[in-house]
Amino acid sequence: QIVPVIETKDGVRVLKRLAINFKSTVNEYLEDIPDVFTTCSDELAKVAGEYRSCVDLQGAYKQVLLTDQLSRKILAVVTPRGYAIPNRLMFGVKTAPAIFNANMRKLMHSCNGRGPIKCAQMVDDVCLSGDTPEEHFANLAEFLYRLYACGLKANLSKCSFYKDEVRFLGKIVDRRGVRLDTSTTDAIIKMPAPRDKSQLRSFLGFLSYVSKHIPDLRSARAPLDYLIKPDIKFIWDINHGEAFTRCKQLAGNSALLTHFDPTKPIVLTTDASPYGVGACLSHKVVINNRTRLLPIAYASASLKDAQR
Repeated sequence: QIVPVIETKDGVRVLKRLAINFKSTVNEYLEDIPDVFTTCSDELAKVAGEYRSCVDLQGAYKQVLLTDQLSRKILAVVTPRGYAIPNRLMFGVKTAPAIFNANMRKLMHSCNGRGPIKCAQMVDDVCLSGDTPEEHFANLAEFLYRLYACGLKANLSKCSFYKDEVRFLGKIVDRRGVRLDTSTTDAIIKMPAPRDKSQLRSFLGFLSYVSKHIPDLRSARAPLDYLIKPDIKFIWDINHGEAFTRCKQLAGNSALLTHFDPTKPIVLTTDASPYGVGACLSHKVVINNRTRLLPIAYASASLKDAQR
């Protein structure tokens, strides 16, 4: 097979790597490795605090050594100069994410008799937090010690330390909570009206990504969801245009989600329409002698015909 060479930017450097398609070689023969499923929302819930640091692990999977000679040989590819036999785990191997995540979770949970670290981790992105400078420093120092002890390296150009605000997993996180990056909302707002089902699915995919920040989104997008059904012909009319515009407006006004605090009162608000149901989980707080509800998360679902 032809193996293209891809250039990637690493800060100011331009790196080259082989883009090997393991689907046509070993992936179908590899046994799946059970992995503990975690979502971005699960990890973002772990970064509450006054101070935050983000660490990017350099090369991700490529820091995992292939010590087994058989593992190296089955990942080899043929090139005009002979066999290219990797020494480290490669991108594109279907079990690579599970292997890397399992090792990272073990590292975060314990290392040389030390207990768990307070952090959020998704593949090679790690975010650590703390309520005081001292707590955060101790947490960060322990994490860096564990990287050193295991021979792992961080990409300094992509790291940020002791920040009030960081970008993590595509969201902006600060002491108040989690909000969408303006680049994400701007991309949704600037999307033109779809001309076919494929473009509409792409738009709805963007909406699903930001749905936890938008109240009762399912009701607003109901006409668009109906249009992508397999037995429905794609005919764009004024109702779809209005729903499309409404969804973009909601994305532009997406809410800041406060960090969950088990010590604060919780309020669950629900709503329903002929097309869907929605809910909001909030904290009840007093700010300047006024009671306010700060949203923690939104949820919504469209109703099937039999449920209406």
